[in-house]
Amino acid sequence: MLPPAIRDPPLKPRVLFVCSRNAGRSQLAEGLLSFLRPGCYEACSAGVNPSRSVSPHTLAVLSERGIDARHQYPKPLSAVSDRAVDILVILADLQEGSDLLPPARLTLRWQVRDPLRYAGSDDAVLQGFRTVRDELADLISRFIPPPVPEPEN
Repeated sequence: MLPPAIRDPPLKPRVLFVCSRNAGRSQLAEGLLSFLRPGCYEACSAGVNPSRSVSPHTLAVLSERGIDARHQYPKPLSAVSDRAVDILVILADLQEGSDLLPPARLTLRWQVRDPLRYAGSDDAVLQGFRTVRDELADLISRFIPPPVPEPEN
């Protein structure tokens, strides 16, 4: 048996957030999980019908919390199918594409308003995104605890 320093480090549990376009909710959740549970999970997100870019409002409200998500980008589900999913969080009422969802050890369905549907002034839209951000932060804090480390043999 290899000594601990030479063994591959254990993989972090993978959490996949899925919504329709992967431009708002799922991107917010990905950034928030990495921030709220640093080093605990591999956070990723995808969309059934991905947008061309992450909403600037998504990036702005994450930045308000000190989260730099400029490296995040919309992805189709096929782009995150390279590894098993431990926790699948569905953030949309998926009418189509649900057959593309990967299997997971645990599936959560959170009915969270799509922030891309907020309209009005830029301030009103930003406030809508903040509301969704804060709701997702609360859900993550309550339902995705830090993982319990496995005992070493």
